[in-house]
Amino acid sequence: MGAMLKNPPESMPHHLRQRLNEHARSRWPQLTRVDVRFRAGFADVAGTLPSGQSLPLGRLRFAGSCTPGASPSTSPSDGHQDAST
Repeated sequence: MGAMLKNPPESMPHHLRQRLNEHARSRWPQLTRVDVRFRAGFADVAGTLPSGQSLPLGRLRFAGSCTPGASPSTSPSDGHQDAST
């Protein structure tokens, strides 16, 4: 059985949300916001359209530093795969 994944330090969730929303304003103008949910060492990222529809954008894994591994997702049914970092 693998080691239990740790959640990031308290400062990282705020910083990550801030950076993703800044990126969305410049790269994804069709999104009204980016939502990030943290759970068991992972951050699930979703974008919200003006209609209120939520689109999964990917999952980030906290690997013990402030540079998380990323795994893009194109639709909810695709699931997630770990990215090599």
